[in-house]
Amino acid sequence: MADLTADDVAKALERLPGWSGSTQRIERTVPALPGGVLAQVHAAEEELDHHAVVDEGPGGTTFSVWTHSRGCVTDRDVELALRINALLERA
Repeated sequence: MADLTADDVAKALERLPGWSGSTQRIERTVPALPGGVLAQVHAAEEELDHHAVVDEGPGGTTFSVWTHSRGCVTDRDVELALRINALLERA
């Protein structure tokens, strides 16, 4: 697992439409979460043994990803964000 620099995060965000953030965390808010997607996200999290913080509020569902034990964004966070985007695109 590699901690990402600001340049690494910027390059990763270019591959992650809808996501924003910094070396601290990356986030994406989806106004309307398609049915069944959250269960698929949880399954992907279990498979990767890495979890997002999911906040469901009146403005939509926000996925926040960072490696809690390191306090920063790592390559595993980018991998999870890519998986979340793929699931959202398929829904």
